[in-house]
Amino acid sequence: MAQAALHRLKLRQVRLLLALHEGRTLHAAAAALGITQPAATKMLHELEDALGLPLLAREGRGLRWTESGLHVLAHFRGLHGSLQVLARDLAQMAPEGTQQLLVGAIMAASTEVLAPALLALRQHYPQLGVEITVETSDRLCEALAAGRLDLALGRVA
Repeated sequence: MAQAALHRLKLRQVRLLLALHEGRTLHAAAAALGITQPAATKMLHELEDALGLPLLAREGRGLRWTESGLHVLAHFRGLHGSLQVLARDLAQMAPEGTQQLLVGAIMAASTEVLAPALLALRQHYPQLGVEITVETSDRLCEALAAGRLDLALGRVA
């Protein structure tokens, strides 16, 4: 049962519970997440159903944390903290000066010339990002002149 609940857990449910603790109301938590209150209520019910535990007790117009809710909240805080550390670590692992090459090509050149060239380029510069635009020669020339492309492959008329 508990293992199945973890497979159904969604990161947005973790964020909801943390926002509920910070905002103290479902309305404030929903606003913090950029969702409607009915959507937040549904998400909370789905989380409680998945865990098989009531996390909050409804009291009049407010909510009170249950013992199980406080226990889950403590674990969610740890999980959220770990995810923030992971995000920071991944950002630090990104190679410095990662470049993006903006390439334009006509359809024929994209399959005949560009694909093999990009494979060779990837072998020598694996960190280089490439964005490809397939357009007509006229539009590629305009984009190149405007600085929206680094290079263009087309037909000369």
